[in-house]
Amino acid sequence: MFVRLAETRAHPTALLRRAESGELVILWANRAAVARLGGDTGSLRSISAEYPHWEAVCAAALASGRPIETDAENLVYSVTPLDAHTLAIESRPRESRFDMLFSQFIDGVFFMQLDEPIDWHNGDKEALLDYAFDHLRITMINEAMCEQIGRPRNELLGTVPRDRWVRSAEAWRRNMHVLYDQGQVHHSLCAKYENDHWVEGAYVCTYDAQGRITGHYGTQRDVNNEREAALELARSQHRLELAIEGGEIGVWEYDPVRHTVIYDRHWMARFGFDLDRTPWTETQWWANRMH
Repeated sequence: MFVRLAETRAHPTALLRRAESGELVILWANRAAVARLGGDTGSLRSISAEYPHWEAVCAAALASGRPIETDAENLVYSVTPLDAHTLAIESRPRESRFDMLFSQFIDGVFFMQLDEPIDWHNGDKEALLDYAFDHLRITMINEAMCEQIGRPRNELLGTVPRDRWVRSAEAWRRNMHVLYDQGQVHHSLCAKYENDHWVEGAYVCTYDAQGRITGHYGTQRDVNNEREAALELARSQHRLELAIEGGEIGVWEYDPVRHTVIYDRHWMARFGFDLDRTPWTETQWWANRMH
């Protein structure tokens, strides 16, 4: 299970074990780790001689039974003991200020990249949308966006639209068609995630040197609460209008900033004025009738 999961990781990841000889031996390494260390998985054996500084770090992790993080060469190494003799090591770049801002942003933020660039304006657009549906992958996503979708980051990284929009593929195609045509869009839509909800977002395409689309990024805000509040306000206003109309209640409103007055027809009728033929919004007209 660990091997299958680690093989999908973009960061170098390796499985180490303390051999009977006392040396740290690499049992397995993913492609990123092999590329960094050199050679192939078959040639990766003892690292005690080549990387002696790992002796103390791994010994401390095995002794404590708890994960340890350490910095080296502008990288952060996570050392996690799996049992009394086996450890998992993963290296990743030290978090930049951008990464910290990205992770703490209250709106959802994500980056998506196509496996291969597409020449949108010179190709078969329907066929290109078919391709993007299965080859447009999430490469970065913050916690706020994960909460909107309702799935953890490790389940979303590397996924394609088919994994999330299968219930509403046509809506996804319409939205992407507009985005690819215009290069950027800002709109509200009903997102078909775990639970349907409304979001408002801004999305921008990315391009290569030949002008082909390589992917897009976006910011997205959950507006379910705001939308429900607006609907409730509209419903409340409608009920009030029905009550005023049914009870023939006369109402008026004065704006002291604009110096305008608004009266409804019931109020006007009580004083014998015609709503359609009276300059009833002009305060001076009313002032002239005051005694």
